[in-house]
Amino acid sequence: PTAGLLERVWRTGAVPRFTAAQRRAFADDTAYWKAAAIVVPATERNAGALRRAVDALSGRTGQFVDGVWLWDLR
Repeated sequence: PTAGLLERVWRTGAVPRFTAAQRRAFADDTAYWKAAAIVVPATERNAGALRRAVDALSGRTGQFVDGVWLWDLR
C-alpha cells in the first residue's frame, strides 16, 4: 500500500488526506522493510509533495540535510 501511495504522489504531485489505516500501513510497511530512514532528494520530481506525504504518513517532520529530505524512522 505505501509504495503505491508514494508512487501516486510522485507521479501527480497531489497529496491526499491520509486515513488512520494508511498511516498504520505506512508504519507496518516500513517496519517490514526494516527501514531506518526515508530519503527524498530535493531534486526529485514532486519532492515537496513527497515531503508533505511522508511527514503526514510518518507523523514526523523531515529534516533537510545536504540536499535531501531525511526521516529517521528508528
